[in-house]
Amino acid sequence: MYYSTAAVYVVTVPKMFNRRLDLLVTVRFVVTVCLTMDVNFKYLNPRPSVTSCPNKPKMTQTAFILALYIAIVSFSTAIPTPQRMLASNVIMSHPLGVDFITWAKTHNKIYTGHNETEIRFVTYVENRAFIAGHNVEASIGEQSYTMAVNAFADMTNEQFLALQDFRATSLKNFSEKESPQALLNETVPGSWDLRDQGIITPAKNQGECGSCWSFSTVAAIEAIVNKAHKGKDLPAACKSAAVMCSGTTPCCSLSEQEVIDCTDGSEYQGGKITCQTGGQPIDGVLAIVNGDDGKINTDNDYAYTSGTDGRTPGVCRSNFAFLKNKGVSTGIKGYARIPQGDEDAMKAACYTHGVINIAIDARRPSLRFYSKGVYNEPECKAGREDLSHAVAIIGQVETCH
Repeated sequence: MYYSTAAVYVVTVPKMFNRRLDLLVTVRFVVTVCLTMDVNFKYLNPRPSVTSCPNKPKMTQTAFILALYIAIVSFSTAIPTPQRMLASNVIMSHPLGVDFITWAKTHNKIYTGHNETEIRFVTYVENRAFIAGHNVEASIGEQSYTMAVNAFADMTNEQFLALQDFRATSLKNFSEKESPQALLNETVPGSWDLRDQGIITPAKNQGECGSCWSFSTVAAIEAIVNKAHKGKDLPAACKSAAVMCSGTTPCCSLSEQEVIDCTDGSEYQGGKITCQTGGQPIDGVLAIVNGDDGKINTDNDYAYTSGTDGRTPGVCRSNFAFLKNKGVSTGIKGYARIPQGDEDAMKAACYTHGVINIAIDARRPSLRFYSKGVYNEPECKAGREDLSHAVAIIGQVETCH
């Protein structure tokens, strides 16, 4: 096995589900996003196809399906006087000039003037060349995934990295007494997708705030709540603002903003969580467990605002009068961990218990433009200092070597 990990997993146990062990796995510190040969990651869309391997050796490649919450659709620098996209002669005389103007309008890009516009255009052209080169390799079988131009195409890798926000450096070490193991000795199928159960909400947009950890936290909590109700008899707070999981199943969409505002930031610089400090999924889980009797509000009642201006209110509003008695009971009371480096236990936990929250090395340009296929980046690392972004595992696929 070429399995390189530096991971400590945490599982959250719902108290209301009898003995079925419907667990929420939240990771303190993860396997890398690209585990060399044997473990790779597949992203939220499109759905992976299940591949059988008739008459092939039993060696397989495991592709974990990730729900990726870093969809920052319109990035712009702070500007004194907002102006719309300005097309200079330099841009319009270039073969990709019209494409750039169309792309910028599509993504609502705002630049300060011709100088910044041209700088962004140069970056856009360079990124287009990078994507095209990779896709040529993919077309002849040298890469297992393809890339596509997206909202990050005018950003350098350094600018993109500034938007990542997982605080690996402040991770705690858990002892066995603090976090009972959740190793599961059972056989699981080679491929499954939790979206098929109608418990995974559509991907959300964290905007211009370092809040991926809260989106990862909420994805796992939503899965527990939605699994308990299975599209029927939703909590009252969810009924009036239900979203569709898997396109057809009514389900609860919960509040990332509440997790940000109400998480204890005493261990962070300045004593509170902000868009700049980032955070960890386990802190978000504990904020809900230790808060209003394990309740969390819907994102309709406690709306996400930090993605618009990159700021956090700094005030927990869970107990404010306008939210009184509106929270959704999660039943979460604690957590357990999956042993570090145990891939089989991670698979079993995801299949049996639900969404696993992990942190990944998301610093590679290839991840920024990922489109479809099995993501395999040999440059990815698994050290504590390399983890930069929180995501959620929602399934896996096995493919033939």
